[in-house]
Amino acid sequence: MLRLQTTLIGLLISLFTISAQTTVTLPNAGSLASKISKEDKKSITSIKINGPLNVEDLMVLRELAQGDSGRLATIDLSATTLTAIPDEAFSECKTLTKVVLPASLTRIGHSAFGGCKNLTSINIPEKVNSIGDYAFAECEKMETFTIPQGVTIISNGCFADCQNLKTIKLPKRAQSIGKEAFARCTELKAIEIPAEVASIGGAAFAGCVNLSFIKVDPTNKRFCSTAGGVLYSKDGKIVLQYPAGKTGDVYTIPNGVVRVGMYAFSGCKNIKKIRCAFAQRFLLIMAMGTRRFCSLTAR
Repeated sequence: MLRLQTTLIGLLISLFTISAQTTVTLPNAGSLASKISKEDKKSITSIKINGPLNVEDLMVLRELAQGDSGRLATIDLSATTLTAIPDEAFSECKTLTKVVLPASLTRIGHSAFGGCKNLTSINIPEKVNSIGDYAFAECEKMETFTIPQGVTIISNGCFADCQNLKTIKLPKRAQSIGKEAFARCTELKAIEIPAEVASIGGAAFAGCVNLSFIKVDPTNKRFCSTAGGVLYSKDGKIVLQYPAGKTGDVYTIPNGVVRVGMYAFSGCKNIKKIRCAFAQRFLLIMAMGTRRFCSLTAR
C-alpha cells in the first residue's frame, strides 16, 4: 500500500510539472496575451514560444516572472525571430533561472536582465553585437558568460555584482571596457585584456576581491601587465589596477610611475605596505583618499 501511495504521489507531481510546461505558437506578434489565461499565469513555470514576438509579448513574459504571483523560471525563445531584447525587458525577474535566446538576436538592451538574481543559464547568440549598460548586472548566480566575437564594447556595469562569476573570456576584437564593467564580481580570479582594447573605465574591476591576475595581450598599444599581473599603461607611467586578490603584503611602485589610478588599490585585502619614491607618496594618498589601508614607505 505504501508503495502504491508513493507511486501515485510521484505521478501527480509528474502531471503537475507537465501541466506547468507550456508551448505557445503565435500566429502574429502581439498575440501572446490572448493565449494565456489568468489561471495559467499563476501556474506556468516553463514556456516555449514559437513564431513572431514584439514588445507587448515580452511584457507578458515579464509579468509571469515578476511580482508575488509570478512563477516563470524558464523561457525558451529559440523558435522565434526576435532580433532585440529591449531595455529592462526582464529586469528584476527574480524567478527566472534559465533563458534560451534565438539565433536571430543582435542586440541586448540596457538592464535587460539586470537583477535576475536566480538566473543560472543564458546563451548570448553569435549574432549579438551590442550589449547595453548593466545588461546582466546583479545576476548573482551566473558563473560564466560567453560573449560573442562581434561585441566590441563591454558596456558600463555590464556584469557588475555578478557575485558568482568565475570565468569570462572577452572577445578578441573588444575595443573598450566600461566603468564598473566587472565591479564586485567577487569570485572572478583572472581576466585577459585583448589586443585592441583602447580604454578601460573607472572602477572596471573594483571590489573584485579574489581577482589575482590581469593579463594584457602583449600587442596591445595602450595597456600592459607586469609578470605579477598588475595593470599599467603601456608606457609604465600609470598604475591602473592592482588585483585586489593578489597574494603578498608588500608592493613596490616602480620608479617611472607618475600617476596612480583612482581605484588602483580598491578592495585590496592582502597588501599592507606600499614602497614608493618620496615624490610618489602624494599620488598614492590622492588615489586612496582618506580610507588608507596600508602604510607608505619611501625607498
